[in-house]
Amino acid sequence: MIEHENIGQMLDNGFFAISPSISVKNRRKMLTDKILELIDEKQGETLKVTVLASGPAREIIDAFDRLEDKKLLKVTIIDNDVQALAFVGSECKKRKIPDAQIKMIKESMLDLARGFSEVNLTDQDFVYSMGLTDYFKDKLFNKMLNFIYAMLKDGGMVWLGNYHKKDKFKTFLKYVVKWNLQYRTEDDMNRLYENSDFKKPCNKIIYDDQGIDMFGEGIR
Repeated sequence: MIEHENIGQMLDNGFFAISPSISVKNRRKMLTDKILELIDEKQGETLKVTVLASGPAREIIDAFDRLEDKKLLKVTIIDNDVQALAFVGSECKKRKIPDAQIKMIKESMLDLARGFSEVNLTDQDFVYSMGLTDYFKDKLFNKMLNFIYAMLKDGGMVWLGNYHKKDKFKTFLKYVVKWNLQYRTEDDMNRLYENSDFKKPCNKIIYDDQGIDMFGEGIR
């Protein structure tokens, strides 16, 4: 007979082994690598990054861990989850990351997108969100893109992640896990960027190695 606790562990293991869960883990490294790539391109200047719906922002912590000079990265973390922000703050203290290099803001992503927030950031080099806009319908997605456009400096970059419609687990996630997402295609992403203040399709679309978590890249 299988004990109840073993069934729970088996279910957990099974869920974390499916491709959408693997994609969530993959994108952490994707973003860390991208941040470090952009820092190298700055050739000694500080890279300004804003993370929307940051969660624990482990990719940011990973980037700081790999930097000898922490002053090359300045980050603004925005999330509505107090516990997530507290986690980031705790990890930064453990690593003695200077307070000047990371700022945390508690704010609703819906308020940001709808223009109801007093958050006013400009001159950002890179703005991204790994798991926000695939909860947004198109109208709200476009409002978020417009908010991001205003944050970026000329030549600044945005990455917004979205699950692809080809994900074979989407029915399971919707009806069993109750994880309801707005699945999109490349055409959808290009249309959304083109209909925003960016006024052009994605510069390119980047995929995790499962091929189901894609990031639309836009350049101001």
